[in-house]
Amino acid sequence: MEKQRIHLDTSVLICCIHAKVARKLKKGPKKDEIKYGNGLLSKLRGEKENPEVEIVVSSEALGETVNKLKDIHKDIDDFLECIRGLWDIFNELGVEYCPSGEEVDRIAIEIAKRDKLLGSEFSDCQIVAHALADKDSTVFVTLERKIINSSALKELSGEMKKNKQRERDMKITSYE
Repeated sequence: MEKQRIHLDTSVLICCIHAKVARKLKKGPKKDEIKYGNGLLSKLRGEKENPEVEIVVSSEALGETVNKLKDIHKDIDDFLECIRGLWDIFNELGVEYCPSGEEVDRIAIEIAKRDKLLGSEFSDCQIVAHALADKDSTVFVTLERKIINSSALKELSGEMKKNKQRERDMKITSYE
């Protein structure tokens, strides 16, 4: 079996963190967020039973996650509990950190040119670009409908595969 890399967006990473630490927080997250996070964590644990599967978080998704957690959790104890939850998830799932580079930047700019809605939040372009630049990525998991429904991303992924820049198609999904 070939290597398969599952990239996580900020939106799903925050749900996983909240699911992990909900009972320890003074101000708990929404129930549907916890339910989704628990379901995704369970699914990712199952995926990791295959030694060819790797879970990946890009530098942009990681930075955006920490920043959003800081905005959501004004209480320092809750914020730190979430950071501990992030640490636990990275260790439990063996999450790989993916730094940025020139290829990622080039792809992000191309995404922004093709999809004005995504381009309005360039960090989204950068996060998805990490997954597209990774020739072994098979899935990009997000809750953002503008990413899931982007025809520009599907076209770009197909072009990259046709031009041998990617080995296979990448599914963009909420993984529910």
